[in-house]
This record gives sequence, C-alpha cells and structure tokens, in this order.
Amino acid sequence: MRQEEAQSDAPHSYTTARTLLSILRISMALSRLRFSETVAQSDVDEALRLIQMSKFSLYADERKKTGLDAISDIYSIIRDEASRMNTMDVRYANALNWISRKAYTEAQLKECLEEYAALNVWQIDPNTFDIHFIDA
Repeated sequence: MRQEEAQSDAPHSYTTARTLLSILRISMALSRLRFSETVAQSDVDEALRLIQMSKFSLYADERKKTGLDAISDIYSIIRDEASRMNTMDVRYANALNWISRKAYTEAQLKECLEEYAALNVWQIDPNTFDIHFIDA
C-alpha cells in the first residue's frame, strides 16, 4: 500500500496507524457480513480497495477544483504517466486503470482518445485502442 502511495501523485496520500486500524475494522465487518468467525484474504482485499477508492475520490474532488474539463484532465493523466514511464506507447488497459482511479469513466476516455487523435497528438490502434504519442 505504501509503495502504491509513493508512486501516486496525490499530495495527501499516506498510511498511518489509524488507516491500518480502519483496514482491520472494515475487514472484520466484511467477515461478519458473511457470517464468518475468521477474516479471509478477500475481506482484507476488499477493505484495501475501499480505502483506496476513498482516497481516490478525495483526489478527484481536488482535480475538479483546478478547473480542467474531464477530457483535458484525462489527457494530462495519460501524458504524465507516459512521461513518468519514459514511453511513447500506452496500453489502453493501463490508461483505463489510471483514469478510473481518478473517478473518470471509460466513455470519457474514449472521447478523449478521439479528440486528441483528431488533433494529431497521438494515434490510436483501431483494434486494441492502444495509444502511441506522435513525436513532434
């Protein structure tokens, strides 16, 4: 969890003892919902996912305050991640994962892909929807 947060560009992202205690409590609650006496790995995984999505939703609210429209923000996310990975090619699945973490939808991603392809910023593979940035 800390490794993911270190790679994240979210400024408020950190893990504390209180966060870990919350994960334990959520995991225990999830096991009780299954009428189980023991906490399963799936309970812990779901608790981690819930905590992570909670943090991502906070970050999405901050991005909305910057005034960027969704399409421009999605482009920025993809561009920044590609730059961080030092690559000109981005797999569609990776892009979808990145923007989903920021509370954007697949429909918004596809709209962004079309708009920036029309501007010759990138090329889209017609079969896989993978992205290739055009070197200017």
